[in-house]
Amino acid sequence: MEIFSNVVRGLAGALELHQQRHRIISENLANVETPGYRARDLAFHDALDSAFAGEAGAPQRAEAVLDTSTPVKIDGNSVDLDLETTRLSDNAFRIVTLSRILAKKYAGLKETIAELR
Repeated sequence: MEIFSNVVRGLAGALELHQQRHRIISENLANVETPGYRARDLAFHDALDSAFAGEAGAPQRAEAVLDTSTPVKIDGNSVDLDLETTRLSDNAFRIVTLSRILAKKYAGLKETIAELR
């Protein structure tokens, strides 16, 4: 018998991917003044699709790729502080939202188990 549905596994996988993206964006911000540093992002969408189709317990990983959406400055750095700050804020909002949805799913499961007693 399977306790967790594909939706719960997908939400957990999506949360894991957003946490990875948060780390990468934080690295970009930490290197905002590092000459030659190129901003990166997560190859996110394919990994997110596989999170909802994946097997139980399978870790969700996505590749970090160069972000080509911003121009490279004269020192070779391509980190745009405003863009990265906005991405970090948006990503944090998504992490909180996914966490709340998962918490509600688990609360519903807990309630169902309690009713079976």
